[in-house]
Amino acid sequence: MMRSVRGRSRFSTGALIMIIAIGTMAVNTAAIASTTGGPDEQDLGDLPQYSRLFGVSVEEARQEVALADEARVLQDEIAAAYGDHFAGMWLEHEPRFRIVVAVTVQDPQRLSSLITPGLAPYVRMEVVSHSLSELSAITENLSLDLPHAYGLDVKNNEVSVSVLATDAEGAEAWVREHVSGDAVRIRAVTSLPRPIANIYGGLQVDGTCAPLGSGTFGWSVRKSFGSLISGVTTAGHVANCVDYNGVALTFQGGVTTGDADAQWHSSTFTEQPRFKWNDDGATRLVLAKRTYSNVMVGDIVCKYGITRGYQCGSVEQKDYDIDGFFGPYSAKWIEVAACGGADLADDGDSGGPAFFQNTAIGMVTHDSTGDVFCNNKMLVNSLTHFQTVLGITVLVSP
Repeated sequence: MMRSVRGRSRFSTGALIMIIAIGTMAVNTAAIASTTGGPDEQDLGDLPQYSRLFGVSVEEARQEVALADEARVLQDEIAAAYGDHFAGMWLEHEPRFRIVVAVTVQDPQRLSSLITPGLAPYVRMEVVSHSLSELSAITENLSLDLPHAYGLDVKNNEVSVSVLATDAEGAEAWVREHVSGDAVRIRAVTSLPRPIANIYGGLQVDGTCAPLGSGTFGWSVRKSFGSLISGVTTAGHVANCVDYNGVALTFQGGVTTGDADAQWHSSTFTEQPRFKWNDDGATRLVLAKRTYSNVMVGDIVCKYGITRGYQCGSVEQKDYDIDGFFGPYSAKWIEVAACGGADLADDGDSGGPAFFQNTAIGMVTHDSTGDVFCNNKMLVNSLTHFQTVLGITVLVSP
């Protein structure tokens, strides 16, 4: 499945520089999915989904994942080297795979001194108008008095604000009055993000005390400090009185504001560092965790939930605020899209694990429908944030 490419018209001129060096990329094929599925799943994990999403072979998908992982390691160094001139990084998959580094100053020598020879042929610098710190400052002072959601759209170098179509004119007027320049774009949508209501990760949550009871467990966890209590997570907006297989779990804590929409429960079951990833019941071991700072726009993220099952998409935005009619939340959510595919999430998928291969990334908490350009989206709460807020840590297999 190939995606259409939308042009970017908001960048400054003189913007494209290819960083070229001679070298080869050694691909690390270790730590591919460990599952209880068939031999194909054991060998390939999420690579077939990657292949279909971006129209490449499975072997090309494997190499691109390795390249993205290498770039992820350098991301903090690149951001530090450019300081207030850094404007973000993302992955491009069409017309060919590229790692794009956006900055507000044309200084390719600084970038070439940081990247490895094997990575260099895939890296492209793009000079843009607004730094990441400038866009972040705008979001911190965004006080639009209308239901809305917003995020940092690094690919288009702007703050993207979604409002209902009936509020679009008023939102445009507010932006003209309060924000100078072209750093904010209003997008009219048909609906704003909503919670997906409804003993390891991926198993069904049975709610016993509220209509919003049913959901999906996310991850096996352990209390970070003090006692060695272990348990499982799900979304915070799911009812906090839950059962599994007819056995009541003990509520330990939850939150639906700020950085997290999450809760966790202890149980009499033995929590395992694995998660269900398809409707056949196959599971994968959790071998790694990806922090919020290491999630890049363009990354592929997969999920499992009891309603829509196993689906994958790519990261469209980070620093996404989901207040709308709900909240108040912080601008810490990850928006994932699969524009030409099936719906990513629906009622009942709340709390389900978000992952790639054997790496835990977060939990599904909302769908994000309504964009006329791309109707299949979901929002993911990073494990970095819900672990901190709840004082827990996701279990990783030895």
